Amino acid sequence: MFVSYDLKYNGFKYMKNRIRKTYFFASFLLSMLISSQLFGQNQLLQERDTTFFGKRVGGETDSLDMSYARNLSTVPGGAMNFPNNTFTPQLLMGRPGLQNFRTIPQLKPMIFSGTPHLGFTYSFGSKGSQFLHFDYQQAFSKKTLINIDGIRSSTNGFMRNSKYNDNLVNLQLRRNDKFYSFKLEGSYASRIIGLNGGATDFSNINTQGLEFPPVAKSDAKDSIKLANVKLTNYINILNDSLHGLGIITQHKYEATSRVYREIDAVPNSNIDPNKTRDQYRFAGIRNGAGVYTSTKRLYLDALIQHRYWDYQNLGNHHHINELNLTSLIKYSSNKFYLENDLNLNLIGAGREWSNKSLINLNIRSLKIVGAMHIEQKWPDAFQRFYFSNYYVYTLSNYKLQTRINPSLSINYNIGSKHSIQVSSSNLLLNN
Repeated sequence: MFVSYDLKYNGFKYMKNRIRKTYFFASFLLSMLISSQLFGQNQLLQERDTTFFGKRVGGETDSLDMSYARNLSTVPGGAMNFPNNTFTPQLLMGRPGLQNFRTIPQLKPMIFSGTPHLGFTYSFGSKGSQFLHFDYQQAFSKKTLINIDGIRSSTNGFMRNSKYNDNLVNLQLRRNDKFYSFKLEGSYASRIIGLNGGATDFSNINTQGLEFPPVAKSDAKDSIKLANVKLTNYINILNDSLHGLGIITQHKYEATSRVYREIDAVPNSNIDPNKTRDQYRFAGIRNGAGVYTSTKRLYLDALIQHRYWDYQNLGNHHHINELNLTSLIKYSSNKFYLENDLNLNLIGAGREWSNKSLINLNIRSLKIVGAMHIEQKWPDAFQRFYFSNYYVYTLSNYKLQTRINPSLSINYNIGSKHSIQVSSSNLLLNN
């Protein structure tokens, strides 16, 4: 069952006042729509669309659950948000050690709304499942736009000790001007996930269902908190809305906290034979500065970035300073789009590097999208050293982990109602 509600102020007096300003509003909206197709002096003008009175936050009614609700499954914390819950190359590429719960979904392109728009969606069902989503968009002026969206998902689960609670809030605020522009992005997520270890007796599953068989762990659970804040500043010395040349700075703070709890007899324990409370925290800060240039079709930047991070695991601290070179290139035309994102470590991380390329080609009814993601990186901090009640490990020598993920998608439209699509993806892992 579901409830969906979108509110956008549209009273008679309000509309009467808006009619007086039709020319101004139309000019402003047209300029925003045109500039959203350009890079301007930065990447801030990337609105996906504009809101309108027919917009529904959850999409069509029959797609509501799929749009904003995690598909329930026996995987800890729900489904993996990939088609068919399979271990796709993209899943393995982006989740080192399959730590799916440590990630925050990527921010969506910003949506422009000339008047305040609030969307709300709620659905619920069996096993105590509840899914709530809200979003809010508003342009305070021609220069300033804010987007906020939040998700809360929870369920008691199909098996014993498989409940989870997932909360996520995203904030995006941007200001666009000829001389100084900025974009502020922030995300916070908290999750509590029951980890039952699977059923231990399958003899009565056919008659009693999944909720009755005993499980390996009756009280084990994870508590995870994730947060990050990113601020990007642009100073355009040309003071031009269509051409940019100047200074760019980036500042980011990220933090992850995980606690694993269990009350059970543990053989060969390192701390306590009767209960477990394993814990780690990771916090890092990045500051970078460089130059950028942009035209109607091209955007290019290059930054030197310093990163400091601290990894704390049951009182044991590891920290390091890193120096990196980053560069982003975007080119756009009517039929062609190219994007390349490079990150190269200079000091502190074994000269690790990554490069992501994307090509999008549209020729009449044919659309071709190709992507290549290559990286060689040191193991994540929690892969390098870990101390817990169950096990302890420390890597003495770090080897670069290699991941190569090419993908290709071809879509051909046959008339206005039919299309044929072929896609392929591959992943190579090493170390």
